[in-house]
Order: sequence, then C-alpha cells, then structure tokens
Amino acid sequence: MKIKLYPILISILFISIFSYFVYAAGIDTINLISPQNNSWTNGTNDTIVFTFNYTGDNLTTHCSLRINGVVVDINYTIESFDNNTNINILSNDNINEGSFYWEMNCTNQTDTLTSNNYTLNVDRTDPSVGLNTPADNINTTLTEINFNWTTTDNFAKYIVCNLTIDGVINQTNIVIQNATATNISISGFNDGTHTWNVSCTDNASNSNTSSTRTVMVDSTAPSITNIVNKSISSSGAVINWTTDELANSTVLYGTNGTNLTNASNSSTFVIGHSITLSSLSASTVYFFNVTSCDNTGNCNTSSQYNFTTSSIETITTTTTTPSSSGGGIDRKSTRLNSSHTDISRMPSSA
Repeated sequence: MKIKLYPILISILFISIFSYFVYAAGIDTINLISPQNNSWTNGTNDTIVFTFNYTGDNLTTHCSLRINGVVVDINYTIESFDNNTNINILSNDNINEGSFYWEMNCTNQTDTLTSNNYTLNVDRTDPSVGLNTPADNINTTLTEINFNWTTTDNFAKYIVCNLTIDGVINQTNIVIQNATATNISISGFNDGTHTWNVSCTDNASNSNTSSTRTVMVDSTAPSITNIVNKSISSSGAVINWTTDELANSTVLYGTNGTNLTNASNSSTFVIGHSITLSSLSASTVYFFNVTSCDNTGNCNTSSQYNFTTSSIETITTTTTTPSSSGGGIDRKSTRLNSSHTDISRMPSSA
C-alpha cells in the first residue's frame, strides 16, 4: 500500500506553526490581589505577603516581585499546574516604613509582561497619645468635664480613638486629625474619684494607650454643725464648729447684724474648727456667722448667731493713811464687782 506523505507533512507543519504562535502569545494576564491598592500594613515581623494571580499559556513562567521598580524577590517559577491560581510571595527584605508601589514582572520562553502597580503604605510605629486636660489628681466641682488629648502618628492623617472612663469605653471610634488637640465633653459625673485614658489606632492597626489619670469630683459643700461660742471675756471670744469633711474656717462678725465687717479665718483644712476673736469691746452684743469651704471650693455659711461680751473687770483696792488726829490709822476700802452677761448660742433675730 502506497502512503501519501505530503498531506502528513503539511499537517505536522501546521501544528508546529500553530503551537509556535500559541506559545508566542505568552502571558495572558497578571492580577494583583493583595495587599490591595492604597492599603496599609504594619508588616508584622518585617514580613509582608504579596498575592497575585497568573493566567497564561506557557508551561513555565518566571515571575519577580518589584517594589518601586526594583526587584526584591526573584525567579518565582510557575509551572502549568500553577496556572490560574493565587500565588503568595513572602517578602522579608526589611522593607522600610513609607509609601511605595509594588508590581509583578513575569517572563516565559517568548515574552515578558509587567502587571499594573498597587500603592502600599507600611507603618510599623505606634501612635503616641498625650493627655492634656484635666491634669492628674485634679479636684473639681464640675459634673461635666472636658477631656482633651493630642495623638501623633508618623504617617496617618487621621486616627481612630476611644475614650475610657472608670475602666469602661465611654466614647468609641472618635476620628481625630493627626497632631491636633481633641476635646470631648462628658456630663453626669457623680461625686467621687474617676479615672480616664485614651487608646488610639492608626491606619496600619498600630495602637497605643495613654497613661491613666485621676479626677476627683466634689460638687457638695461641707455640712456645718455644732456651732458653739465660748470663753467669752470683755475683749474676746472663741467660736467652735464641726464640718463633715476637711474644710477651712472663717468667722464674719460685727456689732451690726446687717453688716458684718470683721473677719477672722484659718486656711488649714480641718473637721473640728476653732477661731478666736480678739480686740472686742466690753458689754457689747456681737453678731456672727461661720463659713467653711472644702478643697474644691464648695462653701457653706451658717445662719447668724450672737453673743455679749462681759463688762470690764475692776480691782478692789484698800488705801491706808495716818490719822489726821494722830491717834490712829484711817482705812478706806473700795470694791468694784465685775458683772457678766449670759452667752446666747441661739441664732439671733437680727
């Protein structure tokens, strides 16, 4: 049987030419998957995972990762079984902080193709959080408090913060501008000791928490009880009273119940109070009230009281002189008794 070789040769030539152009077609596509364009990362342990997808017709293709146009990971080989699958490249080449672009460059037997590029921001530094006001261990009478702080980050324009009060997040997801003082007003504080701090996270998930400060809220004036005037003399008196918290002492007094022009005070914060009044006039009615203020400036003033100073005490004297008749001694004796008035410890009617 005679075999016709010509058609067979034509077929072989056609297949060869077709195969050549198939391979010459080279890489069809390179798709960058992650990190996504304009994304942020903190590159934990200096390692960033770059993922791309390759679809092509060649059996063997070599791909390289390029950052800012420079190859940092080379000769990643893709065989036919890798075709159209996601491929990860771990880069731990100490990529510095900052913004850069990345791309993949792939080469096969007949062609070279470079992907589009994605921008990536690398930030490994935690933001700093500085508390401004209120100061630590401050005392205030306010039940509405303004909390002010400044957060600084080396790259991010905006940062997200949480305000924590007494161990519980009070305000969350507060978007603040980098290096700009932020003020949040919180109302409804009860009297007592309160703590506060601020935690912030930047775009790359770096986070930091400030120090914790303490605020003492006291909006209640001290209670005044047990007012007593004692040790009354012709020129002085002592005024005593008690408060339910540490407070200072002031006594306003005078001879006109509608105009107490004199004051005696002590700046020492005590619970048991004692103020001495001096240089008073004898046999005179004095009106007074007492005032105590705690260390946050809450003050309380009592109702008005009065007392009367005693009369001037006199001395009994005896004078002895020779008798004018020469027959003996003349004695003259004078006794002036001092008198005292009762002390009034009830509020005056004035």
